[in-house]
Amino acid sequence: MESVSPLLLVLRGAMDAVMRSVVVRKKGMRNWWQGFQALSHHSSPSAWRFQQEEENRGRTVCSSTSVSSSSCCSSSALSSGIAFFSSTPEHQVSSLKPKVDILQGLGLREEEIEKLVPRIQGYSVDNVREKVSFLENSAGVGRKSLVKIISSDPAVFGRSIEHSLKPKVEFLKDLGLKDEDLGRVVPFVVDRSLQGMLQKIAFLESSGLKRDRIGSVVAAFPRIFSYNLENNLKKKTAFLESEATGGESIAQLLTTHPAVLGRSLGNLSRRADFLRSKGLKASLLVRGPCADVSTRRLKAGVDRLVGFGFRMTDAASQMLKKQPNVLFRTAESIGKRRDFLAEALQCSIEEAEQIVLRQPSILNQSEKGIVSKLEFLVDNMGYSKKEMMKYPEFLTSSLEAKIKPRHRVLESLKSLDLLKKKDANLLSILLKMSEKEFVQKFVQGSPEAAALYKGSMLLS
Repeated sequence: MESVSPLLLVLRGAMDAVMRSVVVRKKGMRNWWQGFQALSHHSSPSAWRFQQEEENRGRTVCSSTSVSSSSCCSSSALSSGIAFFSSTPEHQVSSLKPKVDILQGLGLREEEIEKLVPRIQGYSVDNVREKVSFLENSAGVGRKSLVKIISSDPAVFGRSIEHSLKPKVEFLKDLGLKDEDLGRVVPFVVDRSLQGMLQKIAFLESSGLKRDRIGSVVAAFPRIFSYNLENNLKKKTAFLESEATGGESIAQLLTTHPAVLGRSLGNLSRRADFLRSKGLKASLLVRGPCADVSTRRLKAGVDRLVGFGFRMTDAASQMLKKQPNVLFRTAESIGKRRDFLAEALQCSIEEAEQIVLRQPSILNQSEKGIVSKLEFLVDNMGYSKKEMMKYPEFLTSSLEAKIKPRHRVLESLKSLDLLKKKDANLLSILLKMSEKEFVQKFVQGSPEAAALYKGSMLLS
């Protein structure tokens, strides 16, 4: 019989254990979790260790005699999967189950718990329970966000509530964050220093944001606390200020579109270059959907409009600034509306296109509504449909809430010869004046005009 060195036997045994563990895992079994469940059914870690030693002896016999047994393989796979416990001090093993129970209660999956256990074994059960309670109840962090915090940064259990977590929560509240916003923002600051948070807020203030607006910016885009101040935020805002504000201050831009800071500087630059190459203004890259969609969708939308026949002029930039959703309409829907307008207004396709460019919200109006307004324009006001080339906003104004009430008042004044010559253009007055200006000039002080203008919110 060939003699085998003890070292070789040990190596063979180790390799067998590893291979069996891999095979079992491929079958979908979680050895570590089975080991933990086995541990939880013993009266003490010592009793479990005794059984583990017995199983190890059984595994050695199985390996040396080359006997194939499913029960033996299962046992050895189990002992290899839970080897972690054999090197863990007994008092730490005893406190492991209540910690795992807490993590299970939060909804962590078995494989997530397996990765976390070696990293949280140094924290007491009370410590884990205390931090979970604070984040859930005092900071308003939801279960899903809490799971993400623990999974990505289990060191949160080592942070002091009084000296680390609580001051950050209080700081966010001082910024004006509401309770319902705290839970979404806290996950982005638990691993950040309070000094770093203060620097980010000071930067926003130096950019012109008022203190009472910073809270809403942070609530809308909490990831701002994750970015490096010098190499990220300052460089992006400098780029946006020089290339993409479109006349706005950087403070206005960050107030309305803070998520634009989530794009890389390279991405912002490429998007700006693309828009300019199409004859559009770079400021569009921070407008509503244009800021939120992928670069691929942005390019596809612009190319679709160009292919459809829209000329990418300053007028097009103004259109997309007002109605960026137009970029994501199908060419068919835009074409149908353009053709409908050409027929309804008895104008050319090119003229209909100009109306859409000047008043893009017309794409959101129903065809029935447009027809009703044109009928009122011709039959009641005595104007030609051609006037829509000058006043396309007529087709997007409310017929019942704006056009009819104002027309009644103006027609009454006109019949009494009370309109001045400069007010003779009824369409201009009807459409260009704000509600407040119209009421102050033509309605206030006249019970008759007020009766004709009934329903105005300013007269209630």
